[in-house]
Amino acid sequence: MIAFFIKLIVGLGLSDNDKCPHGFSGGWLQRISIVRALSGESEFPVCEEPTSVPDVLVQAQILNLLRMLQRDMGLTHLFVGHDLSVVRHTADEIAVLYPGPIVGIQTTRDLFSDPLHPYSRMLPETIPDPDSANRARTSMEEEVPSPAWPPPGCTFHPRCPLVFARWGIERPQRERHANHTRVACFAAGCERTRKGPPCRKSACCAAPSKSPPRR
Repeated sequence: MIAFFIKLIVGLGLSDNDKCPHGFSGGWLQRISIVRALSGESEFPVCEEPTSVPDVLVQAQILNLLRMLQRDMGLTHLFVGHDLSVVRHTADEIAVLYPGPIVGIQTTRDLFSDPLHPYSRMLPETIPDPDSANRARTSMEEEVPSPAWPPPGCTFHPRCPLVFARWGIERPQRERHANHTRVACFAAGCERTRKGPPCRKSACCAAPSKSPPRR
């Protein structure tokens, strides 16, 4: 284990022992922080925004380091981030939160090829693509609700393009679908509603079972 950590910080010399934190570059600070976190033999480290440094080269080094930890140590880690291009590179499975609860869990491949939750389908549009500068994007007029004061029913229904009356009353629970996918959306199991006009027959388009709550 010690030899492995030395491999991670190779390049540091004895002259670096007396340096203060501000004497290291952002990339080295990130590397040293990761080594310090793993020195206690952590079994499930939580990496919150580990690529927050602005230097793209440093970001790539940190991502390669995390990949090496996965490969050489068999280490599973929780990667918390908002940059989907980075998350796509490092994660095997992605959990999407909105605005606080998890609304969908899919493998990385499934999330980008066939996202089941309406919010998940909008996320890939946030990834910059120089080859598709004029591509159409889904616009949302409502603001993101506060996690402390979520809207009734489905938390995404004020901004959802597929919303029906029922969704503002009942809160969907995460249900299992193919490939270990878990999604909290009434329309996730309805192919026609997800990709076209409402079918008006399945449970996702059904009328609400009770009157809306009064405010």
